[in-house]
Amino acid sequence: MFFKDNSTLKFALTDKDTYGKIYANYVNISENGTTLDLSLNGSALSEGDNPLTIKLFNGEDLAEAEIEGKFANLTTNSRYNFTDNGDGTYTVTSNGTTASDIVSGAGGTSSNASTAEAWDSVSAEKSSPVAAAVTEKLAELSNSTDAASQKAYVDALNFHYDIFL
Repeated sequence: MFFKDNSTLKFALTDKDTYGKIYANYVNISENGTTLDLSLNGSALSEGDNPLTIKLFNGEDLAEAEIEGKFANLTTNSRYNFTDNGDGTYTVTSNGTTASDIVSGAGGTSSNASTAEAWDSVSAEKSSPVAAAVTEKLAELSNSTDAASQKAYVDALNFHYDIFL
């Protein structure tokens, strides 16, 4: 598997135990403009799991994937910090910002903040596929440092998702 110059791997972690993994015996990552874009929802990183170490690349036929190179950039995240451990694993730590903090900063209401915290605690593993998809998109928006995405997060929280549950 090859990550060429200026490519991006977008990866959403919605549950600490069941997140996706990439299986390949060999992974080559260009160090020229490549980006790892990670997002999480709150249920993926509970207090007892902070910090959390995740492993994205796993061997297909081998016990471990051979990894050459590393991503030049880890995206900036409004709620979590990511560290490349240099061995194919990444450490995720909370920076203390909650879903309701993002809502407040984007001009949302207390009702939006309560809705944000409720969706942020939804485990993808224990919910319907539609609810898991909603959770993933909301996490992506709440993790963004972009003001327009954070406003879109508040707007999305105004939608009545209970019709999907």
